[in-house]
Amino acid sequence: PAPGTRGSSWSPFKTLKNAVSSLGKEANKTTKQTKALLAALVAGDEEKALAIYTAVDKAGDSLQFELHPSLPIGNDDDNTPMHYACYGGMKDILLMFIERGGAPNTLNSQDQTCLHAACLGLASMGVGSSGGGGGGGGAGS
Repeated sequence: PAPGTRGSSWSPFKTLKNAVSSLGKEANKTTKQTKALLAALVAGDEEKALAIYTAVDKAGDSLQFELHPSLPIGNDDDNTPMHYACYGGMKDILLMFIERGGAPNTLNSQDQTCLHAACLGLASMGVGSSGGGGGGGGAGS
């Protein structure tokens, strides 16, 4: 199941094995850098993902296209590097992705944007699950 599916326990950590094995089926071709970037993003290792993407950025146009932040990266849900970065709360690499032409409104196969992934990531960390009413009472309360 993908993010947003009701009752889903989707997590990029659970999909790593399937995602890495399916590399090459999607827009991004199988390369050592693609696998390494995907593994770092899924593992939530922003420092490693930044190092890999920075090296790719210096490598040249063909590799930059292959690892474009808005193209699906080796999974059946069409999640992009930006989806994974948002899910993991990796703001530094997300900013780099946007600077390199990443589109935050790119949809995965479940019609979810990066904002959906960010919310799912926060929910998986327990943020906002206190059950409180949230929000104030408005004027005069």
